[in-house]
Amino acid sequence: MLEQLKKYWAKVSEHPFLKHLFIIVCVLLVLGVATHLLLLLGTRHSAHRTVPDLTGIPLEEALGEARRQGLEIIVNDSLYVPAYDGGVVLDQLPEKGVGVKPGRTVYVTINSYRQKMVTVPYVAGRSLRQAKNMLEVAGLGIEQIVYRPDLATNYVLEEYADGKRISEKSRVQLEAGSGVTLYVGESG
Repeated sequence: MLEQLKKYWAKVSEHPFLKHLFIIVCVLLVLGVATHLLLLLGTRHSAHRTVPDLTGIPLEEALGEARRQGLEIIVNDSLYVPAYDGGVVLDQLPEKGVGVKPGRTVYVTINSYRQKMVTVPYVAGRSLRQAKNMLEVAGLGIEQIVYRPDLATNYVLEEYADGKRISEKSRVQLEAGSGVTLYVGESG
């Protein structure tokens, strides 16, 4: 067999074009095999983990479970849902049961420990309609409207939050979703 290969190589060597073509094909073949093997190692093609269900458990437990599975957790967002305790995982991506490679990051949304605080906008001197829009944009609502006799019908005369009068310079903060009390003018 070795003798046949030597004879074949001698014939190919007589033609420089065939000799160089053969060398090029061999080099490309070796490079292709090496690249394939390196990609298998680099991408950990055969390794995988199943993403556990992290929803409904505290973040500390979720971190431990992820570590045991060879995964990482990043808190992507937080929401406030009163039905859950603070720090509980509400959502995750990738979802439970998905096969991923070790070291993959799982992005989670957790429940905030308290509602987001927002600054109460000053709405006195505006129409009731404008005041309502400004409060909604801020993430607040109207808890109560108290009408007082005044020439400025449907205009906000005063504004109170948590029993404190709001002025232009006030920096009162309330939980998002809370309401304010508005004193509104009404012609008698």
